[in-house]
Amino acid sequence: MSWVVQPGTEMLRKDLHALLGGGNAQSGITSVSGTTDVLLFATQSGELFGYSDGWDGPFFFYTGEGQVGDQQMNRGNAAVLHHKRKGRTLRLFSEVGETSTSAKIVKYEGAFEVDDDAPWARADALDRNKEIRSVIVFRLSPVGHVPAPRSRPAKPVPAAPAVQEVPLEEHAGDTFQTSGSEPTEAERREAKLVQSYRAWLEGAGHTVCRQKIKPEGLGVTIYTDLFDLTTMDLVEAKGSLSRQHIRMALGQLLDYGRFVKHVTRTVLLPERPADELIALLHAFEIDCVFPDKQLGFMRVSAPANRPAHA
Repeated sequence: MSWVVQPGTEMLRKDLHALLGGGNAQSGITSVSGTTDVLLFATQSGELFGYSDGWDGPFFFYTGEGQVGDQQMNRGNAAVLHHKRKGRTLRLFSEVGETSTSAKIVKYEGAFEVDDDAPWARADALDRNKEIRSVIVFRLSPVGHVPAPRSRPAKPVPAAPAVQEVPLEEHAGDTFQTSGSEPTEAERREAKLVQSYRAWLEGAGHTVCRQKIKPEGLGVTIYTDLFDLTTMDLVEAKGSLSRQHIRMALGQLLDYGRFVKHVTRTVLLPERPADELIALLHAFEIDCVFPDKQLGFMRVSAPANRPAHA
């Protein structure tokens, strides 16, 4: 069967499957029996889970299938990656709305292929149980004429990670905080802690911001919790003193530090943690800061970072 849907066409997803004569109407990646077409559906709900499908330069970044746990390169994801070898065509659709009966409206973007130079990479997101996991992000190039959306920049993907100073208010929730969901108690403490530390730093004449990081070749953006421009201190906050949270903060700082120029790295906590956990941070030359009734905030500096600057 020849392909009959033109780029830019909008229709109910159920009508699309009826027109094509098959395909799983619930799956993000599906094929139509008797054809060489693989249908991809870019969802609007991805932002609830810490990722978003969409254009970045000349590429469309598409997150693979799998709602729980780390995504695997099998089934639909493998069909996308190996589509050229198997002589198949990727047909991309974007959700553009829904009817009063919750029937999805999709728009046909056009035919695409995985980019040969960087076909896919991994990024962090949430699964449907709100657990952090690893997802597959495909980098797709249009085949033939594809109507360019208004928001599509006329520039190539940058050759190096892009780092930009942004106000603390931008992307103010935690990177993995789901839109519209109730924050956890630790997340509420974390947000309050960041604002309190910000006010204290600004009261001391410091200038603060966040760093917005876009790693090379990925359609994802990550944000630091706080960056002290006056002292070049890279800060990650946690609302809990648990080992799990402190280890997570340590890993995030090591990750962000690869991109952001800094002098020191600091974990901001609601109270002084156990000495053994402070020693863990110091082993990686990471400081610890927490509220103090007399000083406002107290810093326990790693030996290599002394003298303290706060």
